[in-house]
Amino acid sequence: MADTKISALTAASVAAAANEFAINEAGTSKKLTAAQLKDFIAPNGYLYGLTMSNAADTVNDITVAAGEAKDEGNTAVLTLASPITKQLDAVWAVGNNAGGLNTGTKANNTWYEVHLIKRVDTGVVDVMFTTTANRATLPTNYTLQRRIGWIRNNGVPTILQFTQVDDYFTLTTQINDAGFTATTSATAVTLTAPPNSIVRFRATTTSTTSVNTTNITVFSEIVEGNVTPDDTTGIGSIGACDIAGADGGHFELRLDGSSQIEHDSDGATYSVDISTYGWIDHRRKMSAT
Repeated sequence: MADTKISALTAASVAAAANEFAINEAGTSKKLTAAQLKDFIAPNGYLYGLTMSNAADTVNDITVAAGEAKDEGNTAVLTLASPITKQLDAVWAVGNNAGGLNTGTKANNTWYEVHLIKRVDTGVVDVMFTTTANRATLPTNYTLQRRIGWIRNNGVPTILQFTQVDDYFTLTTQINDAGFTATTSATAVTLTAPPNSIVRFRATTTSTTSVNTTNITVFSEIVEGNVTPDDTTGIGSIGACDIAGADGGHFELRLDGSSQIEHDSDGATYSVDISTYGWIDHRRKMSAT
């Protein structure tokens, strides 16, 4: 067959996964589908859509919106063509309104990773829930995965209700994670947000008597080490009144792998409360966590 100029070809009406391209591989002419090309050119960490929400069964189920993401090995794009609802209280099974837990049974007060998964032989893409310790356990024949978020089971156990906009997760009901008397020793506190995420919380200080001195508390990331508050150099997060009264503020800090931050104060004459209302999770778009 005679060669044909590209300019003489009829334009495709729309790009499709099955469209084919001619390539040269080590001196040999071969073809490549648009889907294969997308796997190659999509940047590492690529993610679009796949936002999560509580399903009709708010106790156990999560719905994941349609979307796509590159797998954690950065070899292929996993496409979820339509929304899917999965059940935390049932063993994983393929398909919508089916079990989602990859192994074991749901536990109280536990964080679960939400994974997009794919079996390459059939091209089926699904969703599963897993603890971090069990994330390597995929359903039979599924070989590709990508974490797309977290959910939390409380002590009932019920999945905490939330809303998601892009990478921002907001709890429907904020959680009072800590209430303590200010301490002059650096102390870690665990907040209700996924490990290594950016926690979003509000805090207040309440003083009841006049102490005739400055009072300040600093909240810090664990990686900073023991941060000593100092109101003369700006190393502080929230102060306390020198009379009976209260102060408050909004904060965002990176949690460590145990979902902790640290607090330290320059006095011990007032109380501090912390309530978590959400977190920011980049969903592995910029790092492996």
